[in-house]
Amino acid sequence: MEFKKIFFDKGIILTLFVYIGMTIGVYNYIPYQLSQNAYETAKLEGLIILNSLASTREFYNTEVIEKIINNHVKIDIGTDINKPNTIPYPATLLHYVSEHISNKNVTAKLYSEYPFKNRINTLTENEKKILATLKEYPNTTFYELQNDKIVIAKPDIMINKTCVECHNSHPQKNWDFDWEVGDVRGILKIDIPIDPTLQEHIDDTVFNILFMLFSVFVISISYYIYNSVKNKKKLEVQNKILKKEYSCTFKELNTTNVELEDSLVQIKNIFNKHIIFSKTDVFGRITEVSDIFCEICGYTKEELIGKPHNIIRHKDMSKEAFKDLWNTIEADKTWTGFVKNKTKTYGYYWVEAVVSPNMDIDGKKIGYISLRTLITDTHKIQELNKSLKND
Repeated sequence: MEFKKIFFDKGIILTLFVYIGMTIGVYNYIPYQLSQNAYETAKLEGLIILNSLASTREFYNTEVIEKIINNHVKIDIGTDINKPNTIPYPATLLHYVSEHISNKNVTAKLYSEYPFKNRINTLTENEKKILATLKEYPNTTFYELQNDKIVIAKPDIMINKTCVECHNSHPQKNWDFDWEVGDVRGILKIDIPIDPTLQEHIDDTVFNILFMLFSVFVISISYYIYNSVKNKKKLEVQNKILKKEYSCTFKELNTTNVELEDSLVQIKNIFNKHIIFSKTDVFGRITEVSDIFCEICGYTKEELIGKPHNIIRHKDMSKEAFKDLWNTIEADKTWTGFVKNKTKTYGYYWVEAVVSPNMDIDGKKIGYISLRTLITDTHKIQELNKSLKND
């Protein structure tokens, strides 16, 4: 049960979700990123080789062939480089160079849909597609990812008049039209494989990262569980100490509370027996009275609670006599004065009353409170009765 509680702890669940998220991210991001890097590296390497071949042909054509022709140097230009006093055509040179750099990793090829008779070859569907693309867009470089290799191709363009004249008058030509400067003669293509060890490298990298993540996950969970158990034990010890330290205090407080309750009961008993007290709501209906109040007026609490406070008003007290009282207490002030009240048996008694508004904790008026002092001095009572008759 304790293990289950720890296992389903929010911290462990959060760590587990983070680990799962990072694992999914590694499985998706690392192979993609490494593949992209391998693709870009192979693409850059192939482009360098391709541009080098194109630059070699252009240099050979303009700086060697043209100068030989223009200066009437007695050197033959042909396809058989083993023949004495013979140098290769630019295209032938490129064929030999391509064969020289081609190996198990990189393949270079120069081809055309109009080859010389001694170089008749059949183009593959893919080569036809590349040729058609570069004929339509001769100023671009073609890139294509094919399985585990990248194909990069550039158009082989008739760059000058000497090149055009040579092709149009060549005895081995296999076409019935004349080339012009700027025509796409053929395609120079490079096939460069993506690192064959890439997948193995990806698998190793992913495994290493996942192993590292798993190790961090296990260490984090172990540390979290260790701290949880340690903190729990620490809290248990602290709780025992606190219980021990405050048990006496709770006992003392409980004793004090009982004593206070006893004191309050005594005070309330004294209050009920000796203080003429009443409480009303905002409409003047009685909600609470003291025992001495009932004893003097002759009514029981049951007869008074819920009744208007004027149930004890004497007929000698006119409405005008209470006008000042109500104006004062409704203005949230305290009123003090003499009041003649009647008893249940139609007797009377005089009191000196103090009436104040009763507020709740929010300062809202919820009724009125009255404290009275019974007047027993006969001379004072005579004076008060006389004052009512004069009024």
